[in-house]
Order: sequence, then structure tokens, then C-alpha cells
Amino acid sequence: MTKRIDIQDRELLRRISEGDTVAFDQLFLTHYSGLLRFAKSLMPYPSDGAEDSVCAVFGYIWERRHGLDISASIAAYLYTSVKNRILKELNRERIYERKADRTEHTAIADSIHNEPDSILQYKELDECIRHLIGKLPERSRMVFLMNRNDKLTYEEIAALLDISIHSVKTHMYRALLFLKTAVFTLGK
Repeated sequence: MTKRIDIQDRELLRRISEGDTVAFDQLFLTHYSGLLRFAKSLMPYPSDGAEDSVCAVFGYIWERRHGLDISASIAAYLYTSVKNRILKELNRERIYERKADRTEHTAIADSIHNEPDSILQYKELDECIRHLIGKLPERSRMVFLMNRNDKLTYEEIAALLDISIHSVKTHMYRALLFLKTAVFTLGK
């Protein structure tokens, strides 16, 4: 159940809608640090994206201040807005990465297409890596493939497998260590 907007929030929003910069500064100073911590917790890696997202939400509020209709508490509205903005951005990045991966794979395939020896080496290496991935313990293999093939974040994998993010990181570390060691050993 969403908390209804209280009298102080309603007054603050009224003042902001009238262009009161002091009221807007009060809103910003009250909520910025908490929103930034929350945004950073949603990001799969350290970046300036958390700060950008929080600032964008405040910018949106100021730009739309005349027609802003918030029926829940201001805090609930701000946290939901930050979460939605970050999820939208992460989804956009994931789509971009998939397109870049397909383009890179196509470029590699095109460049080696004319060289039979390169094609054979590429296929052998690909087969070797797939074989090594198959040797991973089942849970580590599943986590590795979900991250690398399906492009899921550690948080998403943890939620899907009902394990902690720390467990996901441990499985990834072990899988990568095994694969690096095995490939390095093969290269000698």
C-alpha cells in the first residue's frame, strides 16, 4: 500500500510548482544522499551513472514542476523514479552490448572467412572453450553462461537462482580462474 502524501510534502510540492527554488533546494538536500546510495546499490558496477540518474530525476521534477501530480509520498516517488531510470538505462546498455557483440562476431567471421587455416583455428579454439565450460561444476557453469551468454547481471542471476550476489561472484571467479588456467596451460 502506497503512503499517501502528507501535508508537508503537499506544501513543498505547491511551493516548487510556483517556482520556489528554496523549496526545491530543500527537496534536493533532504533526499539526494539517500537516493545516491540507493542508485549505486542498483548499478552492477561502479560508475557515474548513479549520480547522473539521481540528478536527472531532480531535473525532471524541476522541468515538470507546473504539472507534476504526485499522490504518494515524495520519497516514494523519488526512489521509484530513480529505480525506473536506472533499469531503463541498464536495459538500453544491454541492448547496445548485444548489437556490438553481434557486429564483432560478424566482423571476426568475415575476416577469417577467406583464410581456411584461420577458420579451422577459430573452430578448434571455440570447441576447446566449449569443452572446458562443460567441465565446470554445474552451478558455476550455469552462472557463467547466464552472465556471458544471456548478459544477465550478477543481481539478476542471484534473484533467478535464489542465491546471494556474493555466491554469484564466487562462482564467476572460480569459473574464470579455471578457464584462464586451462587455456594458459593449453597454450604452452
